[in-house]
Amino acid sequence: MQLTKKQRKALQFRGKLEKPAKEDRPEKPAKETPAAEPPAEKKPKFERRTNDAGSAIRFIAFVGNLPYKTTGDELRVFLKAANPTSVRLMTDKQTGNSRGFAFVEFASSADMRRALKFHHQQLGTKKINVELTAGGGGNSAKRKEKLDKRRV
Repeated sequence: MQLTKKQRKALQFRGKLEKPAKEDRPEKPAKETPAAEPPAEKKPKFERRTNDAGSAIRFIAFVGNLPYKTTGDELRVFLKAANPTSVRLMTDKQTGNSRGFAFVEFASSADMRRALKFHHQQLGTKKINVELTAGGGGNSAKRKEKLDKRRV
């Protein structure tokens, strides 16, 4: 009976089968590489900006006071003019229901600024809040300083 690769590995792991010597192993055929073509220049999906530490700046907005029945797709359609790249709608872990807020990522700062104009617009039955994010909530001085720096 011929063993499959998975079965051989399982037996080797349990110590019931010895690993074959290198000479016994079949050689893999060399892969042929296609003729070298110059890579086409790709337009970056995101505007690349870096902060003082050298890491990329992500353009993320907080959207709060959402109706609980709002889905990520509905929010994406609502913010279509701002061209969101991703929507993370926060849900309750146990029930799966919306928690009433989301984080929306944009490709550029111009798109994010366009989204900030949706602040206090009506979505369903509620006026939503669209605000800059700066790593965590609250009203600490450090967070406010980050927000002021990002508003420039």
